Amino acid sequence: MKIRGFVHVLKALEPRIGELVIVGGWAWYLYRKYLTGSAGLQGEFTLDVDVALPRPLPHGRGLDRLLEDAAFEEDMTGENTPPVTRYAWPSRKVPEAVVDFLTPARGAGTEATLRTGGVVAQQLRMLDVLLEDPLELSINERSETENFVGAVRVPRLGAFLLQKVQTLSSRRGTKRDKDLFYIFDLADEGRGLREMIKTDAEQIRLKLGAPSLKVAASFLRRDCGQATSSAVAKVMEQIPQEQRPSREYIAETFNRLAVILEG
Repeated sequence: MKIRGFVHVLKALEPRIGELVIVGGWAWYLYRKYLTGSAGLQGEFTLDVDVALPRPLPHGRGLDRLLEDAAFEEDMTGENTPPVTRYAWPSRKVPEAVVDFLTPARGAGTEATLRTGGVVAQQLRMLDVLLEDPLELSINERSETENFVGAVRVPRLGAFLLQKVQTLSSRRGTKRDKDLFYIFDLADEGRGLREMIKTDAEQIRLKLGAPSLKVAASFLRRDCGQATSSAVAKVMEQIPQEQRPSREYIAETFNRLAVILEG
């Protein structure tokens, strides 16, 4: 299992890791490894390491300087002003890890990016829920040349699933397919995470109100809750054939998650 790039990101950001929240595919990896004890997880399923930044981010050494000191190469992308900064290691041409910074959008949302902590982060709606009371995990990740032992923060599991459902309609291609798999995989009753998801959903409901969760539940039922849906087919494609459940089981898993979200 090759996770060298991810470990290198953690080591580079270690001085400020307690202020950041790991989201996206690597959050799924951490849930599966440290909440369910799964061994032998695929360790190179994505190069992108998505890091969510709170607003405001406390003052401290610039994240750009930390990454540059760890030999990351800066890459400014997009047509926004200022353009988003991404950091690739060991090079932009042949990366083993690419760090993207995200932060919640504020106000009218007319500005797509925000300069904070020495980097330019992409501003996104519906990101606040991932930063609310994040979960701290004690981890031990090793590569051939480095190791990271310490605490990292990830979103509450229920918040992660809710945000993934809320943004499915705006996702396209392989990114949407991966999100469908993450939702199914973590909601699968075989993972033993149902009570954690339920507790998190109850806390979100108290804070945000029931309507936002009910909208997400309705979307799940409509787009993912039928065995014949394309969403179910996309999940099946990402599971090795010898481990692949039935279409009916996948659809029912989405429906059970909808029930939890509805409360």
